[in-house]
Amino acid sequence: MSGELVRHIKVKGGGMQVNATFTPDGRRLLTGGPLIQLWDIRSGRLLRAFEDVNFKPGTVGYTVVLSPDGRTVLTDRGYCALWDLETGKRLHLLMPADESARHRASE
Repeated sequence: MSGELVRHIKVKGGGMQVNATFTPDGRRLLTGGPLIQLWDIRSGRLLRAFEDVNFKPGTVGYTVVLSPDGRTVLTDRGYCALWDLETGKRLHLLMPADESARHRASE
């Protein structure tokens, strides 16, 4: 390890990034902040942006965590959601009890 910069990835969406994590194979990078984005490390190309219909601009960004097998993403920004990494589809939404009732009423 030389400490040399290997790749600079300009994350879209502006604002502060909350965190980033590599996929287990080391080929992709998942970033959390104002947006959830999956990047190809070698090319620096954006592979996927995860769309969260509950996100409101100007609110706290996302924290992202990958499952040990790298197939499922957990995001947290006051409520938690589980996502399929390959499709970007939200699998489950886990909200605090008071928010859950409000969310069901707005659907």
